[in-house]
Amino acid sequence: MRPEQARESSTRAEQVIREALEEGDVRRAAAALVDAYGRELYGFLAAVHGATDASDIYGEVMVRVTAGIRGFRGESAARTWLYQVARNEAYQLLRRRRRARAVFTPLERHPSAEERAHSSAEEPGREEHLARLRARLSDDDRALLALRVDRGFSYASIARMMSPAADEAAQEREAARLRQRLRAIALRLRAWREEQP
Repeated sequence: MRPEQARESSTRAEQVIREALEEGDVRRAAAALVDAYGRELYGFLAAVHGATDASDIYGEVMVRVTAGIRGFRGESAARTWLYQVARNEAYQLLRRRRRARAVFTPLERHPSAEERAHSSAEEPGREEHLARLRARLSDDDRALLALRVDRGFSYASIARMMSPAADEAAQEREAARLRQRLRAIALRLRAWREEQP
């Protein structure tokens, strides 16, 4: 789909969602939201958290969206709200897992074991190399990179996702901070790439 077609489709979807909510039809609003952005959201979750976690998070997001869309106030695009819900659910899942992993995990079963085994294998292709570089980033940095670079969200939209209750001036400061953070991420990725033989 060309960018202008994607924008038109997104604009139509946003309109359908808002009209359904104005009519009190939350089921239609939730269905329109999922139809418009569900695949894109799942791709984002898979890029940031891996396919297995993406499925878990996506399922929880769909439950939250269905239950909470009535509370969507329309202060941002529905797409932005959906990603905010997804971000919150991802953090909840990671928090629950960290608590559950409070006991010692043997090294061979630790999540980094697969990464260590993979890194000692033959030189992978470009996509795998980029994925390995991204895997070295924190969850927050991977999410920022995916939202801005892969999904094309503006810094202002990302700031609204991360600080929905903040006033406009605070969100503008957050957008500027995110812009600087993304530059730092890019520099880190370049340095890591140059370290590679």
